[in-house]
Amino acid sequence: MNARKLMQYEPIVLGIVRIMTGLLFLEHGAQKFLSFPPGDYAGSGWAFSQLGHMPGQSS
Repeated sequence: MNARKLMQYEPIVLGIVRIMTGLLFLEHGAQKFLSFPPGDYAGSGWAFSQLGHMPGQSS
């Protein structure tokens, strides 16, 4: 394909990538701070780090 033809889709693809990246950061923050969606270590990072432990690591 011609590079000029592909360049017309650059703003659309860039916008989609930015939205998907933002949603991934939002989901990660919600899991850590709100314990949503629930999981094995959801929301436990801050509490365990205050005790000197990290979830998922043996001491």
